[in-house]
Amino acid sequence: MKKVAIHQVNFFPWLPFFHKLASVDHFVLLDDVQYERTGAGSWQNRVRLAFQGNPYWLTCPLDRSVPKTASIMEMRIQDDPRWKKKAINTLQLQYKKAPHFETVFPLVQELILNDTDNLAQYNEHTIRSICNLMGLTTTISRSSELNVQTTGTQRLIDLVKAADGGVYYAGRNAARTYQENEAFEQQDVVLTLENFTETPYPQLKTTEFVAGLSIVDALMNVGSEETRKLIQ
Repeated sequence: MKKVAIHQVNFFPWLPFFHKLASVDHFVLLDDVQYERTGAGSWQNRVRLAFQGNPYWLTCPLDRSVPKTASIMEMRIQDDPRWKKKAINTLQLQYKKAPHFETVFPLVQELILNDTDNLAQYNEHTIRSICNLMGLTTTISRSSELNVQTTGTQRLIDLVKAADGGVYYAGRNAARTYQENEAFEQQDVVLTLENFTETPYPQLKTTEFVAGLSIVDALMNVGSEETRKLIQ
């Protein structure tokens, strides 16, 4: 049976995101749910990287005139090129001595400079490009393409079926909190739980491993081949 995972379409995601993607046959980017609007931002428009051995936030500023009830696919990136220039300069300063900077930085720079103002499209392009770099062949689609109108756990089940799946690969937190686990078996969908722990890898400018960073950090430090091993 085809294994399916579902995840919100995040900004330069971290290793667990790509582990989930690499573990399934079909990965659904959840783009038609409400954007998680907070004062500081969400994983859809920011992610942690390392600077001088300490974590810092790389943030994509959004157009705050978009209604508060907007979905992720309705969010727009702020029309201000300064954040892209700052992000590129910071990455160059931090990672220029990383072992794989010369091969990884040009791609990351190109992804940051993507000129679309649609947040979901921007993030999807980044995710697909990083998958190509690592040679991942998982089928990727967006939930808005699958024409599922239900909500909650039923929505997850219907998305799995719309993707021709029979197994749902779920995050551990979802299974412990909001997800109605028994509903999957009742509707002939096998529920399996993610079991991933980050393996420490050599990081620039630190003697203590910093977990929870964007996959960009691993790509810069150990390259695409070793990063693929880390997520598999």
